Amino acid sequence: MSKVGLLGASAFQAPLLEVLLEEGHEVIVFSPEGPYPLLNGPQATAHIDVRDVEALHAHAQREDIDFFVTDQTDLPIAAIHTLHARMGRPHLPMEVVNRFTDKRAMRAHGQSCGLATPRWQEAANLSALDQSWTVGDQRIVVKPPDSQGSRGVGIGHPDRLHAMFEEAKRFSASGAVMVESFIEGVEVPVEGCVSGGEYRTLAIGDRQDFEGAPGIPAKATYVPFDPNIPAHRALDGTVRTYVEQSGASDGITHAEVMLTTSNEATLVEIALRGGASFISSHIVPAVSGFDAARHLIRSFSGTSNTPQTSLDTTGKPAGFHYFWTECPLGEQELHALQSLPDTLAAHLPAAGTHHHIGIPQHKPDRLGPITALHTDRHMKALAHFADRHPHIHFT
Repeated sequence: MSKVGLLGASAFQAPLLEVLLEEGHEVIVFSPEGPYPLLNGPQATAHIDVRDVEALHAHAQREDIDFFVTDQTDLPIAAIHTLHARMGRPHLPMEVVNRFTDKRAMRAHGQSCGLATPRWQEAANLSALDQSWTVGDQRIVVKPPDSQGSRGVGIGHPDRLHAMFEEAKRFSASGAVMVESFIEGVEVPVEGCVSGGEYRTLAIGDRQDFEGAPGIPAKATYVPFDPNIPAHRALDGTVRTYVEQSGASDGITHAEVMLTTSNEATLVEIALRGGASFISSHIVPAVSGFDAARHLIRSFSGTSNTPQTSLDTTGKPAGFHYFWTECPLGEQELHALQSLPDTLAAHLPAAGTHHHIGIPQHKPDRLGPITALHTDRHMKALAHFADRHPHIHFT
């Protein structure tokens, strides 16, 4: 089989690594040094930033790497297509990749498709912003324009604009920042795939954020796409229009769409990769029966003409739970969480590990996720656990 470069060493890459090894590939994991689980495994590793095209290409030439893959993270997507272009492998043009990794290109493409988009402005400093962003009680979103895996994203009112702007600028590769209007409605995650340029919705989520920390998901429940549900049709139509006019040919998509009570959909974000929290690796296959990991590998390797692989679906909703605690978790508590019925995957801290105390304000502060089938049995067991451990807080 092939020698493959896996970009990213977080726990969310582990399922993709397992599938690559099952299919007989030799894998090298690339990641900067840090507390990343896959850097401690038996497979070969290389401490290279997943966006450093020059260093990755040099390593690929030395090690005779055939192709690169990643899942559940935005950061390496552009690098992979640039690398594959240099390596003479199938790849997407950068203008297509940018529609899924650069917020400016995303907004421009959405508008060209006739889709509703937030009002937005890009600026290198606060003084360049229109005064309308600085007054009133409107909610605004401030973010780096280049995809940073949700780093530097802030949601608040104009009185927090300065702090949010500086935080976004810290993570901006271009030095610029985007300020957008906050779209009122319910934010719905939509998971899909594209094959031969044709889009298909696989799962639709019902997401809740932490109370007091808007924009930081605490839990979500996903169900299969049902064309008989008006809201599902509206979501599918918006994402389908965007993807099928984007130039993307194959891969996995993860979109966030704001939906009003009258089923009007506004595309907020879309990525050409799977959703994190084990969404593409565990939740999408459980809900839809679609083998996202193998489709992802075929799309990056350029062998997507192989018939799509389907799994036996459970027919039950699935999702994830994050939480926060007032003190580090003990071994028995961790074991009880990992042993909840119908659990598909869990990424929990080591016993006694120091962690953020209080409602998480940033995604890395969260504990979890516990990814599971959301059966009555699982939900009752989770509620019983929460009752017995009042210092552990679930939304």
